[in-house]
Amino acid sequence: MSRERLTIVCLSSQPWNDGMWTNKQHVMSRLARDHRVLFVNFGPRPLPALFKLKAEKQQNHFGVERLLAPAVEEHHGVTVLDLWGPRVLVRALGPNHPWSIYCTFDVRRALLDRYLARQSIEDAVLWVYHPGYGPALAEIPRRLLVYDCVDEYSEFPEYRGGAHWLVEREAALCRAADVVFTTSQGLFDKKRPLNPERTHLVHNVGDFAHFSRSRDASTEVPEDLRALPKPIIGFLGAVSGYKLDIEWMVALARRHREASLVLVGPVGVGDKATDVGMLAGEPNVH
Repeated sequence: MSRERLTIVCLSSQPWNDGMWTNKQHVMSRLARDHRVLFVNFGPRPLPALFKLKAEKQQNHFGVERLLAPAVEEHHGVTVLDLWGPRVLVRALGPNHPWSIYCTFDVRRALLDRYLARQSIEDAVLWVYHPGYGPALAEIPRRLLVYDCVDEYSEFPEYRGGAHWLVEREAALCRAADVVFTTSQGLFDKKRPLNPERTHLVHNVGDFAHFSRSRDASTEVPEDLRALPKPIIGFLGAVSGYKLDIEWMVALARRHREASLVLVGPVGVGDKATDVGMLAGEPNVH
């Protein structure tokens, strides 16, 4: 029996071409093997940048309708959409300002609604990651509304001190969603009361095909890692203060001097105040 080919519209909380892929890109690139996937980039793109991108892709941007249409690119079988947003205004006012919220989420939702209508897409699966879009997504003609809750966004550094609007929008989105996925027990416990019958715990996973190559004898180990004392305790990801318990990792390094603690990833992504000085001071941390 052949599988029905769906149209899935992903409203991401991250640009497709982010240097560090997360579950958004991994899940959508896999769904794209069997379905049509439209990935809506997160973050406002100024008009000059969109004009340049459209020109490079030979997408005519003259006229109001074409001006409001997204720039379109294809990556890994996924159609990536870039929608306009006033970046300067958002940066100047901060993410918790009402105008920033309106421009970052409400304007983009309206532009997406316009685009889907012009493409005659009325039965898409709307798969949203950022709760800032709120319950208004339910107004877009759709087959299903999925909220994939992968983080507690109200705790992100950029929203601290004024995230009440985000908490309210997320609660309403959970109630409106046909399916709510959560990636940890803590998130599940917090979101389930908002939609008890449709909230599910689906843990984050690793890329098995990629990481299992570490057990392959033909995989070359970089010289700087090969020379380190064993065992090696490894971490791969964003080295950010709001995600990592740095003091705990320092304690781990001090308790196990016989081991090498190796962290691979950029420092301070999402949290510029990240201080890795304590880690850097430990002789067995790399």
